[in-house]
Amino acid sequence: MSVAQQLQLAGIAEPPPISSLPAIGWWICASFLLVMVAVIIWFALKKWHQCQCKKRSLQLLDALWQDFSQNAELPNQFNGLLKRHLAQAGFPEVLTLYGDQWLQFLQQQLATKFHQDVAGFVNALYRPQNSDPAQQQFLYQQLKHWIRALPC
Repeated sequence: MSVAQQLQLAGIAEPPPISSLPAIGWWICASFLLVMVAVIIWFALKKWHQCQCKKRSLQLLDALWQDFSQNAELPNQFNGLLKRHLAQAGFPEVLTLYGDQWLQFLQQQLATKFHQDVAGFVNALYRPQNSDPAQQQFLYQQLKHWIRALPC
């Protein structure tokens, strides 16, 4: 008897066919990657919109300064611009604020270093006839800083 007959070798077992679909782990990775890309795009678009909002507000501020630089109503124009800017930024309640409530809101939103200037700004709203060009220039510069510092 030969060795092959003694061992009684069985035929070669073939493996099951390979699936053409990727394993479940790859589907999970791809889904996670798609979600992350969507979140990144959403945050990038939100940031871009914020930058556009600030840029538009600063352009309006410059236009106001050019048109009304010697006008006693300039503080009220600045106030309207600041309220529109904040309303677009997601604070629609600012449109109804005035006086101490407006002052408190601005002080809550701005850094502490601006609090004294905010009080002067709100006070100037109620006495625009006493504002001189130097004060208007100061308000213009402060408002530029505030628009950059405020959330949008």
